[in-house]
Formats: sequence, structure tokens, C-alpha cells
Amino acid sequence: MAQLKSLPDELLLDIALRLQPPDLKDLALTARQFRDIAQEALHTSISLRTHYQSLPELLRTLVTRPDLAKKVRSLQITGYRGPQQVYRSAVGYDDSWDQVVTHAIKSTHSWPIDQMKWASRVKYGDLHACIGLLLVLTDQLQNLAFCSGDNQDFMTPPSLSLTFPGIAERHAVTAPGFTSSIIIDPLIPASHLLEELELKCTDTGDSKQIDYLRPSRSLQRFTLIKRLSIPQSILINSTPYECSPLYPFEALPPNVEYLNVADPTTAVIEWISGVLDDRSKLRSLKRISLDFDNDPKQRVKDYKEAGVQIFGRLLEAGISVHFENAIMLDASNMEPITGDRKAYCEDLRKNHIPQFLFRIWSSNSGGGSEHATNSVKEIIPHGFMKKASGSGFYDKPESELYKVVQDYYDTKSVFTSEFSSWTGSLHLALCYAGSIEEEYGPHVAIMDTHQLDVDVLVWHVPHLFKPDGLHEYLAHGPIRGIGYKAVSYKTLMSAGLAQIFPELLETDLDDWCMSLRDQMFNGPPIPVPKDNIEKSDEMKQIRSIANLYGHLHLPVATSLMCLRLRHWLGSRAEGEVALDKVANLFANTKPAKDISRGNWLCEGVVLTESPMGPHNFPDVRQWIKLLRAISERTD
Repeated sequence: MAQLKSLPDELLLDIALRLQPPDLKDLALTARQFRDIAQEALHTSISLRTHYQSLPELLRTLVTRPDLAKKVRSLQITGYRGPQQVYRSAVGYDDSWDQVVTHAIKSTHSWPIDQMKWASRVKYGDLHACIGLLLVLTDQLQNLAFCSGDNQDFMTPPSLSLTFPGIAERHAVTAPGFTSSIIIDPLIPASHLLEELELKCTDTGDSKQIDYLRPSRSLQRFTLIKRLSIPQSILINSTPYECSPLYPFEALPPNVEYLNVADPTTAVIEWISGVLDDRSKLRSLKRISLDFDNDPKQRVKDYKEAGVQIFGRLLEAGISVHFENAIMLDASNMEPITGDRKAYCEDLRKNHIPQFLFRIWSSNSGGGSEHATNSVKEIIPHGFMKKASGSGFYDKPESELYKVVQDYYDTKSVFTSEFSSWTGSLHLALCYAGSIEEEYGPHVAIMDTHQLDVDVLVWHVPHLFKPDGLHEYLAHGPIRGIGYKAVSYKTLMSAGLAQIFPELLETDLDDWCMSLRDQMFNGPPIPVPKDNIEKSDEMKQIRSIANLYGHLHLPVATSLMCLRLRHWLGSRAEGEVALDKVANLFANTKPAKDISRGNWLCEGVVLTESPMGPHNFPDVRQWIKLLRAISERTD
């Protein structure tokens, strides 16, 4: 026991998190130190089997113990049956429940809702009001799930993914219903908190139940939402059971920047064109995605043909339209890509690719030095070496392009390829470099796509080939010029890389640290130094490493700052303060003026997350947000 007590609390908590609730209760009875550890572990992840009994007790506990409320990261409530009262016998109406009601009043005094109506709903155990209060109390919550349980009489419910300010991870919420009100109404108490909202339908293998939802609720009161992913049936009808849809100005959050419409029908094309009726409204909207699944190549082709004029008008208005989870290249087309489709492809590569990308290469890359050149001066894919000059991307038949991309991505033609692989994630690049044996001399390279000697076409793999290739970009052509710089991984480690990224020495890197990144971005944000950030040890170390890249040090330094979750991934006051501090370090410098103020800097334009892939890239998303802030502060 004495040896156990001598362990640091962080290690004890890590052990406790691996125990089952009965064991944690036993642990809490052994010593005061272990009681605090066990309580924290019990409240880190909570599962309530019957909400009408357990939810009131949980609210009582969290109101009287705000320290425990801040420990809650995951909450699952099963047995959900839609809108109903929490049982009166469970509420009890005693002094402790009065405390809950009082807290509801205090918590909502500044909210744009009827305060007394809210408090009354909490007092009498209204489920939606109690859920709203629960979200307020657990402001560090990362995962929230409501589900109907195993009762087969209930349809497979859709799910909501929510992101609150300052919380990086998403919250999965499930709820049954046949109109959109059944999904939207429980969120109304938190409408002034939500910055992201995702509703998605679980594939039942049968007809999609969510298609039968009827649009009945506007999202206008959700004024903070910037990213919205929602099935078409929430907005307009997906089935013959029609009712009048809300127009975009009526249905959508007023400040939405990114709209993803899942499971669309062709009716959505005319609906989204309504955005053009008045551009003084929905002025922040920059990107609309139509989200397909189940290999919908023919459907995508039909949509492109039906909507090409509307999509062109939207693009002229500053709104790009994209097709998610769909293979862009058509293997059956024996002609080159031309006309409107070429313009669409060009928009993807020019406006939806980060200006800066990273690559790891070693003496074995590209099949070795006989097949491709990877050096500190240039990168030349085999297709562009010696007498082989490569060919224009758009000169090839589309079917050949598809085959070339497929063979390269599946590593079937690495020795004849005209592509090199890049990533937007320095986190992933460094982990990959660390997995390569030192004798092969791994290097970490950066490319500024706007400062290369020749025009290189760079594509994101989801735009060309596979939706789950979120981590990879394909560059077509030789990479050389002032926009390219490579430094050996050994040199980076000598400069102190392990001091700011010690996990490179402590972690199995075989999976390129995909699971490590998920873990690192699943915890609380890492604060920036409060006083004189420029002279902090962290910034000195970052500067030392980034300066190895010469005039390209800014994108490296900022990406190093984003190896861990920072507060500015949300937009709470502390996040804006942190973002302002860091951005001002680099603003108005010569490298800052080299940042292209293009569409790629806008929120949601560069793909950093996809339901088709097992891993997302919040590091890239917060890096782009930082670069945008630097650009905005640079004259």
C-alpha cells in the first residue's frame, strides 16, 4: 500500500481509469488519496442505464460538486425514448433539487431565452431542459451519447455530432423521431453554445429511416454554428411524403461557413441555389459539400451534369460545391477531362490544397536512387527522370489518369509514377520519419506550392481517388526551387525536436502515430505561455528547429506549435487570446507576407476530417486557423 501511495497522482489516475466501477468503489474506501482518484475516474466516463432515475441524481451531484463536473469527458445515456418528463418520483422536489433549479437560473441569466420558462422546465423534470443543463455543467465534455437501447421496436436512430467552443472532439448523440423537431428541439437550450453540428444516419441496411424525417425546424437561432453537416431530409424532403421546405435563409444558421448535405437527392441542387437570391444573407458560407456513399459514381455524374450551371454561379459568388465520399475520376471515360469538369478539378487543386505541405523521404523512397531522385535539392518522380519528361495531367484520358492514380496509391507502379506523396500534417510526417531506420537517412521536407520552379499540380487524394486518403496529397511533377527545403531527421533531433515532441522516443511509431494523435488531441488544450511567449523555452526550441528551414521557417514553426491541441481550435475568449498572442509573433514578417490569402485559409475548405476514414487531422485544422490569423494581421 505504501508503495502504491508513493506513485504520482497522474499515474494513479491512469491505473484507475482501467478499472471497472465496482473496483473503483472499493478503491475509494481504502484511503482518502485513493478516494479522490477513484471519484475522478468514475466521473471521467459515465454510463447511465435509465435516464429517468439516474439523470436527476447526476445533476444533483454535479451541481454540488463542480470539480467533478469538470472531470466528465464521456457520457452515455441508454434507454432514451424521445421527449418525455423525468419521473416525478426520481426528481423528488427536495432541497437538493431546488439547488439544481437555482443553478439553472444562474447559468442561464444571460441566455437569449425565457429564463423562468427554462427554470420551470428543469424544476418539473423536462428531459430536454435537464439535458441542456447537463451540457452547461459538463463544459469539458467530449463525448455525449443518447441511444434507445437494444429494443428492436425502435428504429435505428440518427446521430448528432456536436462541438462546443473550446472542445476539440465531437459528441455523438442519437435520438429516434420522424420530424426534424425530434432532433433539433433537445439542442435548443444549447443553441448559443454550438459551433459545430453534425447529424448523420446510421446505415441500417434497410431504407434509410432518416429519409422519412420532415423538415420542421429552423436552425437560425444557432448563431455560432460555422460548420453544419446535416441530412437533406432535415432541410428538404427526401421522400414522396412532401411538405413545404424552409428556404436556405430560413433554415440555416446565419453565420454558417461550411455546409455538408448528406444523402442528397437532385432536389437539393435547386434548393441550394436559393442562397444566391440574396448574398447579403449567409455571407459567411464558403463551401457546400454533397456527401455520398456506397460507390455512387453514376449518381455523382448525374449531379454534376444537372447542377453544372448552378455550381458555376455559386463559385462566382464565392461558394464552392464539392462531392464527398465519391470517386472524382471516372474510370470509364476514354477522353481527357475538359470544359466545366476541368474547371471544377482546377478549383479543387487551386483553392482546396494547403499552400505548404510536408514529405518524408529516405534513400529507399521511390524505389531507390535508380528510380527516383529524393535529395535536399529536388524531388523528381520516375516519370520525370532522364529522358522521361512526363506528360500533362489533362493530356491523358481520364481512364488512364484513374489507373495511374490507382496504381500509385496502391503502390503498384512506384517505379514509373509521375507523383510524389505529401501530407498537410507535420505530426504525421515526424512520426513516419521516426519509424524509418537511421541508416536510410530519413529527411523531413517542406514544399511551398507557390514558389516552385515549375507549375506542379497538387491533388488531395479524396478529390481524385479514395475518400479515406485524407492524410495524403499527390504532387504531379518535379519539386525544386526556393519553395522546397529538406532537413535530415537526425539534424532535427539534434536541434531538440524530442524536447517538444518527446513521444517520438516513447511511442511505437509503426502506425505513423495515428492513435497517438487521436490521444493527444482528445485531452485538454495545452496553454501557451502567459508572459512573453517569444522568450519562453518552448518558443526558443521551436525557433531553433524551424530556422533550419531558412525562409520557410514560418510554416514549420507554426506547425510545430500545433503538434498538440491548443485553445484556439475552439473560439472561447481564452482561445482568441492565445491565437492573438501566437499570431502576433509572426505577423508582418517577410515569411508572413508570403502566405497566400487564398480560399484554402477559410474554415472547412481544406479537408481535415471525413466520416470515411478512421482518423482526422485536428492538427492541420488548427494550423490553418493559425496561418489565417497571421495573414489577417499582416499588412
